[in-house]
Amino acid sequence: MESPALLEEKRGRLIRTASAYVDTALREGRSLRPGEDAEVSSLEMKIGEIDRTLGRYISLNRDGAEPGMVFVRCVRAALGHRNLDAAIQNATSRRWPDVARALSVSVASAGGFAIPQGYSDDFIQALRPLVSVRRLNPIVVPMGNGNLYWARINTGGTVGYIGENTIINPTQEQFGAVTLMARKMAAITPVSNTLLRSSSPAVDVIVKTDLIAALSSTEDFFFLRGDGTNNTPRGIRNWAPPANVFTAPALAGSSLGATDVATVDNSLSQLELALVAAGVKMIRPGWILSPRTALNLKSLRASSGMRAFPEMKDGMLKGYPFAVSANAPTDLTATPLGGSQITTASEVILCDFSYCVIGEFPLAIDVSGQGTYTDGGSTISAFSQDNSLVRVVLQSDIGMRRDEAVAVLTAVAY
Repeated sequence: MESPALLEEKRGRLIRTASAYVDTALREGRSLRPGEDAEVSSLEMKIGEIDRTLGRYISLNRDGAEPGMVFVRCVRAALGHRNLDAAIQNATSRRWPDVARALSVSVASAGGFAIPQGYSDDFIQALRPLVSVRRLNPIVVPMGNGNLYWARINTGGTVGYIGENTIINPTQEQFGAVTLMARKMAAITPVSNTLLRSSSPAVDVIVKTDLIAALSSTEDFFFLRGDGTNNTPRGIRNWAPPANVFTAPALAGSSLGATDVATVDNSLSQLELALVAAGVKMIRPGWILSPRTALNLKSLRASSGMRAFPEMKDGMLKGYPFAVSANAPTDLTATPLGGSQITTASEVILCDFSYCVIGEFPLAIDVSGQGTYTDGGSTISAFSQDNSLVRVVLQSDIGMRRDEAVAVLTAVAY
């Protein structure tokens, strides 16, 4: 029988093998070949089986800790023990074997410790379902060297028919590149040691939920609408070429009625047509909507009384999945076609996420009870305040392999 440690090691080997197939295809600028795709699917199935086995082991273990509790218990084990050996002994005495193992392979720094990547991955998995861009399945690749570079052809060569004995005119491809850089997102959260010393499960949930919410909200905003300045990513909204940005026509009001069905449907079809006409393969297309727009579209009924988009109850819009993001604005100033200026406009984005690439480093979490932090211009000592400082750092970037894979509908009043 394989031990949990051996299963974790096997899982790592399977992930590296699957990643090698994907990395090779990306370097060669192509999709996975049928045989490669089948092999990756098989590997993903095996990884899923191991995840289920490990999940059952953790749930049945007498310690009873859920995977996400490992981080908080590592914090607790370190409290009051400013050296690694004492923290390990503390975790062992509490019958937290996973925590003791995590601490034993950690790297001491700044009076605390760094949680190893194996446990950081658990935190990332909790983060991804909460964000709109990651939910729609972009390509995610590691940035081991701090950057990623793809060469691409911006303009292809041209060919044509010629007559006999006619000189062949030369043609030349225009090359470009997509470059991702490790853009750092970080936060420091002071946490009361009195709370952390408590055995109440609610305290654990507060710490974990706060960190997840801060990371997910910030990353989703910049992955969606970042302008690429001040060390921020350039979000997918700002990758859309001008030819793929359309203005919604004016409607009778902010609430949709039966007479608006054809107008709304045609507006959404414009985005799909823009991608298809540009040669985008539509492998993993998806919509991003504001909560207001999603609710209006779900409620929209035709003159017959039937819902205009009944598939939205299953998370689909016009045959493609959609994600709702509070980071999609509803306070833009815009002028719909044939209407007057409004200050409550939103936008609808359609993107083929098989062309969307996220490069990232593993999430880093450090905890210290002896550091200082700045709040409102004042320097505060965590030690004197009886706080522990939780520092999270995530380095990532987002880019489009083809700009034409994004289309936007602006001046959306509903």
